[in-house]
Amino acid sequence: MKPSPNRKTTHESTDDLIESFMGKMPYFVKVYTDKSVVYLPETTGTGFSRMLYLEDGLSVRNLNFSLKSEFEFIRLARKTDEEKTFQLYYFLDSINFHFTLNEENELLSPATFSNIILVSNDLQIRGRFEKNDTVKVIIISISVSWLKKNGFEALEFCKPFLVEGKERDKGILLMQYPGIEDYNLVTAINKAHVPGNEFSFPVKANCLKLIELFFEAIEKRKTVDLKENHTNYFLQMIDVEKRITEYLTASLPLIKKISQEFFMSESNLKKHFRMVYGKNIYEYYLDKKMNLAMRMLLNEKNSISHVAYSLGYDKVSGFSKAFKKMYGILPSQLKNKDSFYIESPL
Repeated sequence: MKPSPNRKTTHESTDDLIESFMGKMPYFVKVYTDKSVVYLPETTGTGFSRMLYLEDGLSVRNLNFSLKSEFEFIRLARKTDEEKTFQLYYFLDSINFHFTLNEENELLSPATFSNIILVSNDLQIRGRFEKNDTVKVIIISISVSWLKKNGFEALEFCKPFLVEGKERDKGILLMQYPGIEDYNLVTAINKAHVPGNEFSFPVKANCLKLIELFFEAIEKRKTVDLKENHTNYFLQMIDVEKRITEYLTASLPLIKKISQEFFMSESNLKKHFRMVYGKNIYEYYLDKKMNLAMRMLLNEKNSISHVAYSLGYDKVSGFSKAFKKMYGILPSQLKNKDSFYIESPL
């Protein structure tokens, strides 16, 4: 990796530089003295990662890459003398992101802003972006002490895992389905959190709002022992989610059929799917289906009828009704940008 002109590296050798850079993702080291900005080597692609410390216990990172080759990283689990923290991952792009937790089976990250992911630093993460991928990821890092200082212990959901122990625990990983407001806030951070922009207040304000939205949504879930149940059911729910998304162009099978396929009772399937994804199965399926519909409608080559029939609707009117219920506008209004237009969360 060659440093850019007029920038001083903090490591003596290229091998040491790459090892440190890859070994501490997404906690990038300050490879250059240019305010915590890391630039990709030319052989890997173009773009940057920029860290911004907002206050004690709160920081945000903007990953903004266009890759020429496959890109891998490891975020090691915390050491016993490090404070416990949580990272909120918002994927604006990066449709080919794969990751594993603590050397477990490979998981496919939900593509293009389909889910917000919360991960504690008790877990090691090994990730990979594919060749030619566009990477736009916002990562908000929050310490346990910051959450306590700001009153999050008052939320019943937060109490079980706001324990400042020195020893690592089993780790926490949660997913939450984002809304339009989440997308707009993350997009604003992505645009403002760039090298050369020293006005950090809008970035901080948007990060605080995202944290509020995430924990408000999580708090609305039913009270369950997430730490224990995650270990037993998280990977299985990932497989269930993949199965559900195979039906976006058709009708969703009965829950009973899905539960039989995964050798679970209907009640357990419903309970643990909501625990991981924050919605019941049908709500999640419909959200994903309408999300796909919006993507297709934004392509000028696709007519409304083509989109409706492609998604398994017998009548265009039924599709239009479902789309309006989800987004508050008709497909025809989205297609007619002069009349009305909203940004797609994809």
